[in-house]
Amino acid sequence: MTQSVPVVVALFLVTYAFKFALLAEMNQGCIPSLFAVVGIYIAVLFYFCFDEKISVSKIIGLVLIVLCIAFLALDQKEEGSGVNEYSASEKRIFGLLAVFCGLCAPLFWTFKGYFLRRTIDHGLFTSTKDLAIDSQ
Repeated sequence: MTQSVPVVVALFLVTYAFKFALLAEMNQGCIPSLFAVVGIYIAVLFYFCFDEKISVSKIIGLVLIVLCIAFLALDQKEEGSGVNEYSASEKRIFGLLAVFCGLCAPLFWTFKGYFLRRTIDHGLFTSTKDLAIDSQ
């Protein structure tokens, strides 16, 4: 249950992130790039919960990921024939909702990783074969 619920919630958030990005007429390439923040979420969560340390090179990599996402967000979408005409304020709200959903989906993937790590640490999984869908 702790493995499937976060994945299903994240799937809905990803779907709505793309929908809101389309309605906001923003570059939809920004949405998958937002998923890279899962590395930041995991680094912070595992630092506090499991006392894991992160190296300087990984911190530099995480900073570069954030910078690249910011540059992608600044890119404008190519002009197309828009069927839905929304006001600028509505497009701004749709854009904010797209970014919000795009940042929340990796949070649920992080929860999945946390629950998996905690389960493995408690010795409930003896091998990774237990995680396969067809292992029953």
